[in-house]
Amino acid sequence: MGLLTALPLVSAVLLACLSNWLLYAGVFVGLIAVWGHLRRSRTEVRLKYEEAPDPAIHGLNLGR
Repeated sequence: MGLLTALPLVSAVLLACLSNWLLYAGVFVGLIAVWGHLRRSRTEVRLKYEEAPDPAIHGLNLGR
């Protein structure tokens, strides 16, 4: 529901972009910048694996 409140604003910006090519270029560059930032933030996350078992398993002596 919160995103629906922003819909008229997005519609107004898109309508203004139809008549002004400078505004269109600015919005396009802004969207590309946001997309690039989101893409970089997703790909920088690295997974780390640990080979040691959990401490709760050590008490069961299953490693022998």
